[in-house]
Amino acid sequence: MVISKPDGKRPGENSSGGTVTLGADDRLEGKLIIRSDLVVFGSIDGEVVTTGDVTVEASAVVKARLECRNLSIRGRVEGEVTAQQRLRLAGSGYLQGSIRVGKLHVEDGATFNGSIAMMGGES
Repeated sequence: MVISKPDGKRPGENSSGGTVTLGADDRLEGKLIIRSDLVVFGSIDGEVVTTGDVTVEASAVVKARLECRNLSIRGRVEGEVTAQQRLRLAGSGYLQGSIRVGKLHVEDGATFNGSIAMMGGES
């Protein structure tokens, strides 16, 4: 089912409009390609590609290849991650895998196991 917004565009049609939310009881298996922000409370197993931001809340479990603009992790993420601008791993966050990132912020208490490649910053 596709719902149009009052301006005639479908949700997720542009990066400046809307947020897709995956609820605590929701599960996504497969590939999701969107142009909106994504907030995850549930679980994902597969691949997510977005030009927007991704927030993985404390209740979320994500086992996927993630590609986004900014990524904030409070829950659990396992997989290959690309955050074009910034990745923030909160104190409650767990990240395992290889990451490519513009900027990285890791809070006390966070867990990271894997490799990091910093992007950009060419002088």
